[in-house]
Amino acid sequence: MLELHGTENEIGIPVAFVECFWRRGSRHSKDKARDDSGKLMPMRETYPTARFLGIVAAGDFTKPARDLIRSREIDLFYVPKDNIIIIKAFFYNGLIMDYPDNSTETEKWRIVTTFEKTFTSEKKEQVQHSLITQVGIPTINSYVDRVRAALSALPQEIRFILRQDSTPLIFESLAEASKFLNQPNFRMGKPQKSYLYQITFSDGSEFEKTVASLEMLKQLHKQIELLASHLNQITL
Repeated sequence: MLELHGTENEIGIPVAFVECFWRRGSRHSKDKARDDSGKLMPMRETYPTARFLGIVAAGDFTKPARDLIRSREIDLFYVPKDNIIIIKAFFYNGLIMDYPDNSTETEKWRIVTTFEKTFTSEKKEQVQHSLITQVGIPTINSYVDRVRAALSALPQEIRFILRQDSTPLIFESLAEASKFLNQPNFRMGKPQKSYLYQITFSDGSEFEKTVASLEMLKQLHKQIELLASHLNQITL
């Protein structure tokens, strides 16, 4: 997660959510795509500032799975296993992360335990450098530009809507409901209030959320104010 104004002890305002995974084989790729995109999509509906949702995937991941992710308007950065870029980056730093399909459980366990013991903070930095070199700076920059473009879209129109709902009228049969609709009489009494917050951004995307109080409406809007202020400062 990328956030604004976060600290070691407190989560800040979320602006981006990214899932990341490596897949040795292609089995159940679509299930993986469905699960991970399913985790991300509610973030778009929950936080007005969550301007970027993405998945960084490497390994054996099928085209239908990749298409499913993109169909849900989630960015995909994909490095296929065929290029062996990921495997090389680890191998050059003395780490084995792949094995033949016919390996025994004992061999697999040995590889896993050795990896866990030797994958230190220093090794992580070495692998990071190797990955950037293998993938290529232009490719990395292209991805960064996509993230930056999503985050830099600013609100173009903001709408506040007050809603008042009556208590529900409940009927125990179709006949009773039909009789009421012949001469409807909706009494508001003490209506329940809610507030609809709507934003249209400069890239055409929209955010909409209903909240139960004016204070919650103010909190949503404050998040957008902080995001816009941050973006204006870094683009000056």
